[in-house]
Amino acid sequence: SLDGGFLKGRTLINLDSEDFGVIFVGCAGGGDSTLTLPIKKDKTPDGMKGLSVSVTGLKGGHSGCDIHEQRGNAIKILARILWKAKQDVDLLLVDITGGDKHNAIPREAKADVVVNDLEKFKEIVNREANDILEEIKPVDPNMKVDITDMNTPAEAMDKTSTDKLIDLLYALPHGVLAMSYEIEDLVETSTNLAKVRVENSNATIVMSSRSSSKSELEATRARIRAIATLAGAKVEEGASYPGWKPNLESKILAIAKETFKDMYGKDPEIKAIHAGLETGVIGEKYPGMDMISIGPDIRHPHSPDEMVNVKSVEKFYSYVTEILKRV
Repeated sequence: SLDGGFLKGRTLINLDSEDFGVIFVGCAGGGDSTLTLPIKKDKTPDGMKGLSVSVTGLKGGHSGCDIHEQRGNAIKILARILWKAKQDVDLLLVDITGGDKHNAIPREAKADVVVNDLEKFKEIVNREANDILEEIKPVDPNMKVDITDMNTPAEAMDKTSTDKLIDLLYALPHGVLAMSYEIEDLVETSTNLAKVRVENSNATIVMSSRSSSKSELEATRARIRAIATLAGAKVEEGASYPGWKPNLESKILAIAKETFKDMYGKDPEIKAIHAGLETGVIGEKYPGMDMISIGPDIRHPHSPDEMVNVKSVEKFYSYVTEILKRV
């Protein structure tokens, strides 16, 4: 709701950060994409047997702050297993579900299927699951893939719908897509395959993308549209929020760094965050605004356990006062 002509100054010091001694100089923007794929169901062919495959035990986490850890995504793991299995056995999907919130890495996913060869299917699933566990064990050692028998349903998706949905889930990107060239270890662009559901005659997939570069965010969402189009899915894009691209030549950053060094005898940390901050919105409405974000030590923000280190507030007040004297 901030109007573009309201602010007259060209320098902004945001006081909403949570770590004293850290100067934030960038954040990610983001936007969701919802894919809808038409599904057709037919009578289950004779001789097919029902099974349920579930992926559990993953850590999950925040799709911005934890995406760099390369934790397992239950939907992507399940799609890989099903894609592998359908190369060698006749397989039809009955249902598939996974994930919950758009900003969370999916911890669990489950698919109900019918297959023509139970033993071969189980062999492929177990072999692929073991390979995946070896790949992600350093970050997700508790992954489990379980196969349980179920009654064979009267209907299942036809082969075309099954192939399109599994192929689409397998092809969609997930994870870190680009790292920052300017700030070490900072994720610049990522996307999260967040959710899949089948309801009535449609499969719905939710993707959540982030980037500190507006053009990279747009390119990532365009890539998702292109993949969806190949599968015959429609895409609805939710409103995006802007990122804040780091400017390490910033005048206010130089003043804040020098002030901290003079007052405390050491250099502050310079960071950016792969999540949203209000500075991204302000920067979009006021192009060229020179900005930093700083704050006292706050823990457990936006929760009933939120707390502030009182001593850091006193130090922070002195620090901000001195910065203003030097601007």
